[in-house]
Amino acid sequence: MTDYQTIRKLIHRLREADAKWQVTAQREMADRYREVLPELVWQRLRSNRFNHAELEVLDLVAAASKRGIAYQEA
Repeated sequence: MTDYQTIRKLIHRLREADAKWQVTAQREMADRYREVLPELVWQRLRSNRFNHAELEVLDLVAAASKRGIAYQEA
């Protein structure tokens, strides 16, 4: 196998590992909200993929669920 083929194979493996990690991280983040969200909303959250910024906003909203949150804070 040439160096080029080896590098391509490694890049492919890294992309696969990253995709698996993203799914796992997303599910773990969704599990944080299991107790505070209705079942249907939680299932939808768990099945979707969010970027880091979106997850940060969800974390802010969950932390502020009792007191509310200002638009500027989000």
